[in-house]
Amino acid sequence: MERVKILSSANSLAIHSGNVLYNLVMSMDEICASLCGNVKAWLIENVNQPICQSKKSSLFIDGGSTYEMENRDDIKITLKVFLQAFDSPTLQEALDTALGVLKTSRIDSVLLSFPPNNSDSNFQQFKFSTIEAVWKKLESYVENHAVNKIGVCDFDGTSLQDLFTHAKIKPTTNQINLVQCCTPPDDLAAFAAENEVMLLTHRDPTVILPPKTVQCILSDTGVTGDWRPSYLLRYTCVVKLREIVKCRGYLVKLSNRQAST
Repeated sequence: MERVKILSSANSLAIHSGNVLYNLVMSMDEICASLCGNVKAWLIENVNQPICQSKKSSLFIDGGSTYEMENRDDIKITLKVFLQAFDSPTLQEALDTALGVLKTSRIDSVLLSFPPNNSDSNFQQFKFSTIEAVWKKLESYVENHAVNKIGVCDFDGTSLQDLFTHAKIKPTTNQINLVQCCTPPDDLAAFAAENEVMLLTHRDPTVILPPKTVQCILSDTGVTGDWRPSYLLRYTCVVKLREIVKCRGYLVKLSNRQAST
């Protein structure tokens, strides 16, 4: 009960899922299961996970180890960061936490998924002025050799062209959701081909972690508070030559609005 009280009064909570590669569940269920499971383990099972508290009562629950990379050069690490706001400090926190958890000084590729402005469409419209601060923060990681390639998710043709025109470091990838359609729009496909931007696909939902889902998961543990997601990060480690996925996991940061009031 002591840990339930500590967590209920905390301002924020970060959770690392550990390697979930062998979980035979769908993506959304995988996220929820790892989130709830690790919180329950920390609260109930009396595991030897330290209670990491700062002056602002920020907690971190580490749910397990990642893939042990004997030779970092043989592994490709990709991050997909689902931001809940256009906030550059949040992106920095997500990337720094991932670098620490993965015990590496560099990431091969980072994809940014911004808060959707149209939940009914697979393609989103963003002005560069809206994402500028976040994109410049990501560019700084490339300039400091902590990230190699950077990209975006679900940009329509106009938004991708706007970003490509104004960005100092250009996106190399636009990951798009083709669950409800089979081909990208002609203008997007043409611009991507002309500027050597890879169009990859994904099956993530438009809203990856709704606040109601977070509330439901934490309520099941006995933890109280008004919890909202700040970011969700998914990492994947792949053996380059064989294209074998060796590790996949999540980092989630939640903020407790009730504790902040």
